[in-house]
Amino acid sequence: MPELEEEDEYEVEEVRDEKLIEGETHFLVKWKGWPSEYNQWVHHEDMENATEAIQSYSKRKRVKNSLVARKKQQKHTESLAKAGKKRRQKKP
Repeated sequence: MPELEEEDEYEVEEVRDEKLIEGETHFLVKWKGWPSEYNQWVHHEDMENATEAIQSYSKRKRVKNSLVARKKQQKHTESLAKAGKKRRQKKP
């Protein structure tokens, strides 16, 4: 992405990820009208005009985490059921 002038502001299309860099929260930003190769990690303080994009990302992350937790629970339940079935089959 070209160097920005002080008054230039680009529109955030989507927040794609989040991580800590030197103890500070940064968001991986996909800029509207720019290809993904120009995505950038942006400090949270520089995202004051992108609250909607951050909220959308947070919601997607919660849903994904919930689905992952549900799948793990389902696998655990299935493995317990299999183990119980094997024990019942081994009885004389």
